[in-house]
Amino acid sequence: MERIRHVGMDLAWGPRNRTGLAAVDERGALVASASVHGDDEIVAWIERHAPRTGVVAIDAPLVVANVTGSRACEQLIQAAFGRFDAGGYPSNTSNPHFDPPRALTLAKRLGLGIDPEASLREHVAIEVYPHPAMVGLFELGRTLKYKRKKQGFETQHAETVRLLDLMEGLEVLRLRSSVDWARMRDAVERSATAGSLGKVEDEIDAIFCAHLAWLWSQGAANLEVYGDVQNGYIVAPPPPTWSPSPRSVRAEVEPRADDPVVFESDSPSTGRGDGTDLWARLEALVTRLPMGTWTTYGDIAVALGTHARPVSERIRTTHPSNYWRILTADGSVSTGFRWKDGRTDAERSVLAHLRDVEGVPVVDDRAPAQARLAAAALRGLLPGAS
Repeated sequence: MERIRHVGMDLAWGPRNRTGLAAVDERGALVASASVHGDDEIVAWIERHAPRTGVVAIDAPLVVANVTGSRACEQLIQAAFGRFDAGGYPSNTSNPHFDPPRALTLAKRLGLGIDPEASLREHVAIEVYPHPAMVGLFELGRTLKYKRKKQGFETQHAETVRLLDLMEGLEVLRLRSSVDWARMRDAVERSATAGSLGKVEDEIDAIFCAHLAWLWSQGAANLEVYGDVQNGYIVAPPPPTWSPSPRSVRAEVEPRADDPVVFESDSPSTGRGDGTDLWARLEALVTRLPMGTWTTYGDIAVALGTHARPVSERIRTTHPSNYWRILTADGSVSTGFRWKDGRTDAERSVLAHLRDVEGVPVVDDRAPAQARLAAAALRGLLPGAS
């Protein structure tokens, strides 16, 4: 008998744009993800990776009955999460994209029910909305600004990296053992433009939606239904009991764990305007990386409350102690790595050093995920950390 799999779908409004897809197993672990185009590709992917389909969580309107204005469920989400910047886009049948909704058409084609309150949470599609779900599940002060290009690439990149770190904290997903996840993480860390981030954004959202699908299948108490199946609904966490964080933080104040990394200036500084304080903390952090461990530029950037690109550029210029312990997200050596003494064959020599001198169990030219220090652990290495 086929094992049940739950699916997340970041559905594009039209078939020409990318739709992100992801599947998790009955324990919630990621088993596959991809970006596709068109309804035929969506259906084929789901039939291949989730032949016994459980819950399909779709980030797109599923039931739209109102001719104008917004749905009642969107108004409820706005009331609960609007002050956290997580209000929704109004849906109505005057918009040809929602008459009928593409999500409903796909659900019918896949033979899925659409009632979120069905007693058997299998072979059913539900509508979800990642922004309020992230606020609720991660207890954020505001939404992550990983989709907003107007704030500049540096902020968008930092927020994307922060999202990846938060998602890696969802242990049931087992993201650090996923080849697909390592590919996406590496793509994000190597990104130099908003366009390159956009190529993996849909797939990342789909993985988060798949986690919501799994939570709903388990009857999790941290999700509830806003609205109803007749007039439209959204499955999301209960209204937050905490207050939203300020819309921006001053450059000299290190962000709280639940605040977006938003600076008034693009200068990579947490103190003086020339970045001196940040670089001192960066050097201290890298110097304190324990033997037998490794990390990434993205992890370091999140721990310091800044962006990955200036961090990588600084390290590659100054070569602080232990700089060879900084790898890409999949545990491989970055193509931009250079030894301070000019040695060649960087990939082989770095991995050999980590394995033979520092005791890191390198397998298939990759350091293991269990030896990686993520942002939360790195913060504990910073000067003055308790």
